[in-house]
Amino acid sequence: EIAKSISAGNSLNVQVGNVALGQSTDQIVKLGNVQYKVNNNRPFNINGGNQGARVFYDSTLAGKCQSIRTQLKDLSLKLSQRTQNNDVTIPSSQPGPLNFNVLKADSDGFAFFKITDGNSLFHNNKVQQIEIKNNQNVASVIVINVGGKKISFDSGNIVGSLTQLDTRSRVLFNFYEAEEIIMQRNFMGALLA
Repeated sequence: EIAKSISAGNSLNVQVGNVALGQSTDQIVKLGNVQYKVNNNRPFNINGGNQGARVFYDSTLAGKCQSIRTQLKDLSLKLSQRTQNNDVTIPSSQPGPLNFNVLKADSDGFAFFKITDGNSLFHNNKVQQIEIKNNQNVASVIVINVGGKKISFDSGNIVGSLTQLDTRSRVLFNFYEAEEIIMQRNFMGALLA
């Protein structure tokens, strides 16, 4: 679902499902069984597994998106206010790994970490790798609260268990203050900003 207008660019390949557009000014042209063009500039390919899928206009989408945006902002704020129950040490004098050592979880199974300045994690040439450690049945969900308005992820790499689907599907990086995030590395885990 896209609440705002579509800009020009390469084809968008939709693997499963429909595409709903929220602005009535978006001109939708069907080019074939699985191809559409929006505003004469952006092709959409509705790929395999999409029997009957389509690109269409939904006048209720803007309101739905605003409601979801409000809910996500509220969730981000609530998560950012949770007490940190695990510590992390950020390399500062020598290059090395940054390990989120999961040693405790709250009664709901959540492990919380807090990084007050996101650039000390993601824009720090001393951080060579970022990894989740020691989470053998300790926490079902890991929340890493990351502060800062403008964050650049251009140093270090996410490695180890965080590259595995089971771990990264249970890790949420909550960028609760972010206004701009620049990703120049592969990111693993869920991102809320």
